[in-house]
Amino acid sequence: MTDLKKKNFKVGVYIRVSTQEQAELGFGIDVQMSKINAYLSLFDYELESIKYYVDEGISAKNMKRKKLQELLSEVEKGRIDVVIIYKLDRLSRSVIDVYRIIDLLNKCNCNLIAVMDQLDVSSVNGRMMVGMLAIIAQWERETISERTNDGMIQMAKQGLFPRGGKPPFGYIREKGNKLIINPEEAKLVKEAFQMACNNHNLSEIQRYLESKGKKYINSDAVKVLIQNKIYYGEFYFKNEKYMNIVPPIIDKTIYLKANNSIKKVLCSKDNEKYYFGYLLKCQSGHTLLSKSTKKPNRRYYYYVCEQCRNQRINQQAIIDEVLYRLITNNIKKDYSKKERKHIARVKELNKSIEIAYVDYIEGRLDAKTYAYTLSQLEISKKNEMQLIESLKVSDIVDWDGMSDKDRKYFVQNNVKEIIVDITLKKVLRIEFK
Repeated sequence: MTDLKKKNFKVGVYIRVSTQEQAELGFGIDVQMSKINAYLSLFDYELESIKYYVDEGISAKNMKRKKLQELLSEVEKGRIDVVIIYKLDRLSRSVIDVYRIIDLLNKCNCNLIAVMDQLDVSSVNGRMMVGMLAIIAQWERETISERTNDGMIQMAKQGLFPRGGKPPFGYIREKGNKLIINPEEAKLVKEAFQMACNNHNLSEIQRYLESKGKKYINSDAVKVLIQNKIYYGEFYFKNEKYMNIVPPIIDKTIYLKANNSIKKVLCSKDNEKYYFGYLLKCQSGHTLLSKSTKKPNRRYYYYVCEQCRNQRINQQAIIDEVLYRLITNNIKKDYSKKERKHIARVKELNKSIEIAYVDYIEGRLDAKTYAYTLSQLEISKKNEMQLIESLKVSDIVDWDGMSDKDRKYFVQNNVKEIIVDITLKKVLRIEFK
């Protein structure tokens, strides 16, 4: 047990509260501070200093918290003898992170006290209880999350819309999470798709929708609308496809025509630098949006998934993963095509050589004419064989020498779809045309 009556004892008090916890559970800063101060008042000791480290409105999903890092830095410098917290979950929601913090404290001869959990890790029992409480807390969170997911999946199987928040544009949510078509909004959806089919660009569609009262919409939002499969009734949830949840506003042929038209429009000069436009999809099934950031002397191009909290992946990272496979696939097609052309020519020459021989044997060619004809055919055959052997990768694909327009055309002409893990920034699958 930590001796808090020790002279010149240095205490670091850590307090963390997220906005949701403060609103729903009452774990506010004042509550935590009051409990900790009440605990400290039980001891008759002299403190050299008490310093409070408060992270307000911050989740414990990781250790990237300003005040927590300041506290741990002070511990490493030997400026704190004991860390006092309200409950163990104030440190982290991760068992691994909790153990990392405790390991650091032990190495620095610094104790940890969790007031409400009645934990003091200076004892063997205290350290054991830390592990048990952390594991139980994580298990409870994961169980709640699992039950929530199971409930939402069951809703989807029953034909109910499992997502919260505002329903997609064009729909109204009835009681019981049933979606029905909003006639006024559905009319605008149909008009947007029709404009796309007629080769209008995203900005033109956006301005039209704004003129009809659809406020706060930009070109990216129009792109999301046009590529959203729910408008012909196809809805994805937890990687499963459902056709009985969202009533269709358009048919699939209109959807495909509109998206093909938009792809062509996006291949214009303004969009040439986004080589993978509309080909990239998150593993959740959503098409990624094109974005860019301007920094000194350079502009960076990337793609984001609005359904994954706007997580993004850099275009260069995609190029690094895709380019070799893309070129290799193209070489197989292009090399094979060129090789077949030359091989066909060699076969023709072989046939001509045979015909010349038959004509000579049967007296239709004299010896001099036959010799000349044969030599010319053999020269042509030799040239074709050399051309087959001289085919090189550099003659087929020169990525570095391509313009942005040519790069985009090359990608769009060879790739049907690329699936990425937006969190890990990895390409999962490439589907070639």
